[in-house]
Amino acid sequence: MPGCGSQTYEQRLAATAEYFEYRHMLDQHLNVKPWRNFGVEVRASLPFSLLPPPMPEYDDDGNVLNVPPDTRQPGFIRGGIPHLLAAWQAALSVDGNDRPAYIFLASNFVLHQQGEKEQAATFHRDFLHHIGSNVSSDQWPAELEVMIKEVIPSGPSFAAKKELRTATGDLKVNRQDYTATLYLAENGVMQVAVLYVIPQGVAETAEVARRRALSLETLIVSEKPPPSPQDEAAAPAVDLKGRDPQ
Repeated sequence: MPGCGSQTYEQRLAATAEYFEYRHMLDQHLNVKPWRNFGVEVRASLPFSLLPPPMPEYDDDGNVLNVPPDTRQPGFIRGGIPHLLAAWQAALSVDGNDRPAYIFLASNFVLHQQGEKEQAATFHRDFLHHIGSNVSSDQWPAELEVMIKEVIPSGPSFAAKKELRTATGDLKVNRQDYTATLYLAENGVMQVAVLYVIPQGVAETAEVARRRALSLETLIVSEKPPPSPQDEAAAPAVDLKGRDPQ
């Protein structure tokens, strides 16, 4: 049929243009550089900046001498954030005054790495209960099964759809009112928690929520757990030439 080839080309050209428009939109609302580590990838929303992790001190032989306290851990969460992997902070305006806002990311990666498979399997449940003991909302779910399920992205998008569990509660930070919003994601045996702690009454609330949703679109969780000591011990020995011993 005449014109079929040109029509297909135009469709592909339009799809490519839409994709680059989508990428441009992400660049406007999210950190350009993704955070990738521990089997997780995500682009945090602007204006949040990554907080540095503690840097261990080593001797000349590479042995750890000292691990300083993790300053990313929040004082307003009793017991801190379990199995914290990364944290971001921003200053958001409330009635013309800047207040700190936070994003915390945690997972069961290290539990798998340490061979704690039972604890790794209950990471989401334990994390939900831990944060729930810090918030003051009757609506905070008591168990995973009653958490609200949210599909992200909610509409057409170039990102793959994922189903997340979510919960929201009130929290006091330096005697100020905040909202804690928890998202739980999983892929196979890997479980990830993303906790947003945002001051109540923040300006441009809709824009903050939109950027959060876009950030969660970029969340990728590897389904492959890290090898545990038991896995490494069970692996077959390999000689120096890379052949399995006979």
